[in-house]
Amino acid sequence: MSSKHRMMGSNNGTNGDGIDNSKTNLIINYLPQQMTDQDFRVLFAQIGDIRSAKIIRKKATGYSYGFGFVDYLRPEDAERAIHSLNGHLVEHKKIKVAFARPSGESIKQANLYVKNLPTNYSEHDVRELFAPFGAIIQCRIVGNRGVAFVLYDLHEQAIAAIDQMNGKVLPGAVAGLNVKFANDNNQKNRNSNNNPKSNRGSGSPYGASRGYSYSHMPYEAYTSSG
Repeated sequence: MSSKHRMMGSNNGTNGDGIDNSKTNLIINYLPQQMTDQDFRVLFAQIGDIRSAKIIRKKATGYSYGFGFVDYLRPEDAERAIHSLNGHLVEHKKIKVAFARPSGESIKQANLYVKNLPTNYSEHDVRELFAPFGAIIQCRIVGNRGVAFVLYDLHEQAIAAIDQMNGKVLPGAVAGLNVKFANDNNQKNRNSNNNPKSNRGSGSPYGASRGYSYSHMPYEAYTSSG
């Protein structure tokens, strides 16, 4: 099956066989940095036949962002993969296996840009800080600059986090938190810099790969890459 065919199926909520891909497409988090695409495929192929399996990587360097997608041929195999492999230990890391979020209004604008965190904060610290507002799909610290991205499952969860956390001063921080939608920050960067390089999505740890903003990068990166 061609990548174009798969992408067309994903856009209307079905895969190339007419099956609802919200029931076959999985997102896998906390993958070890050293895990290869072949190892990733083999791990999930033991459950059932796979249409596609892909670890999301930085295009320029091949750096793994620590998550990937697996699309099964049959919904029952996707269910079995969740039950069998969620929490499975891979190279000392427990992977998280869940259904990937489908495209839709409820998941747009769910990614937050967070600034002025204490520079000693880890990804775990940021997750704990923002977990009370909803399910976090991805969390990424950007260097040691007190900046992070937090991707929620739903738009309203992101709104709640902004409402409660923006301006909050944390112990060890030099200023109150600046919490806003990540694409707002990217748009500001584009408007203030006419250099074509500004369109690379430097405000996101994933970049604006293939023209998609990080507001729904994990799902779109998969559906557009084939």
